[in-house]
Amino acid sequence: MFTIQVGTFVQQFEEKIRLETLATLLGKTTMAAKVNNRLRELSYEVGYDATIDFLDYTSFDSARIYATSMRYLIVMAAKNVYPSLQIKFSNSISMGIYGRAVDGVITPEMVQVIKKEMQRLVSLNLQIVRKQMSIAKVKKMYQEEGYLDKVETLKYRKEKVNVYECDGYLNYMYGYMVPSTGYLKEFELFYYSPGFLVRYPRLEANGQIPEIADSP
Repeated sequence: MFTIQVGTFVQQFEEKIRLETLATLLGKTTMAAKVNNRLRELSYEVGYDATIDFLDYTSFDSARIYATSMRYLIVMAAKNVYPSLQIKFSNSISMGIYGRAVDGVITPEMVQVIKKEMQRLVSLNLQIVRKQMSIAKVKKMYQEEGYLDKVETLKYRKEKVNVYECDGYLNYMYGYMVPSTGYLKEFELFYYSPGFLVRYPRLEANGQIPEIADSP
């Protein structure tokens, strides 16, 4: 038996409970949570006395998780519709994430196709599962796909790394993720020569999708 407190809600539980399940029971709109002040993904299970704070769009940590998850969704969608397309993300501009093709070009028509695939994946609410894989296996995967920058990054990692799997798609991410694609409903994707720009709810805009404001 253990006790969980969320604000004024206090209840005892006999079995572990997934944070996502608890958030649903309490009607919380959230991307992540702090469990005894430690950041956790919503897929995390609590089985001990804990004080939990659910984090929404206005939290820095939630905004970062949403951005990481959005990158994952974009690359997954692009791979589904254009298997040979490699995408590289740059620093955020215009209150969003800028992406471009590593080789070749991205056209406005291609961006619309990718956007429709993203919306399809979101509507399916596919589970995003974190799992451990050996460095050797992950390196081989990226070498075969031509992502040499990720191969270079992985040389500093230990024997195993956490990767995320969704409907057969695997990718190593640099931060925490949402538990399923259904959490990523809020976004705008459009052509931004020579690549694309995706906008999503931001902390600076009080959890709203901000207006476009080009950097000087």
